[in-house]
Amino acid sequence: MIEESLQRCVVMVVFMGKDWPGALANGTRRIDQDDDVFRQEIEAALKTSMAVIPVLLGDVQQPLEAELPSPLMKLASLQAHRICPERKDEGITRTGSLQMAAGRREQIRRLWLLATGLIGTRSSFPPS
Repeated sequence: MIEESLQRCVVMVVFMGKDWPGALANGTRRIDQDDDVFRQEIEAALKTSMAVIPVLLGDVQQPLEAELPSPLMKLASLQAHRICPERKDEGITRTGSLQMAAGRREQIRRLWLLATGLIGTRSSFPPS
């Protein structure tokens, strides 16, 4: 099912906030669980030729290879984009321009609304 859905995509944007690995009550992380859907989607995307864009929210650092399960280690070497509350327009514009080039304006509008919500602000799209 995930692979079928990904066939219709050209880009996957992976938002990485302070809790993106998904800490569980038992001390493990969601991304370490083979059955976690979030992990499965990223893993499947990394196996394809689609662009995978890590987007770092706020002051979150891009994970190192050693911090990721082996199927996700490639995330550590991908060019990440940062969205900060004080510079959100710059980050969204840069991330959005990558997808706009692929003719995905509506998806970018939705990305804009989601990302500005995640960092606690709202503004119109496209940023001026």
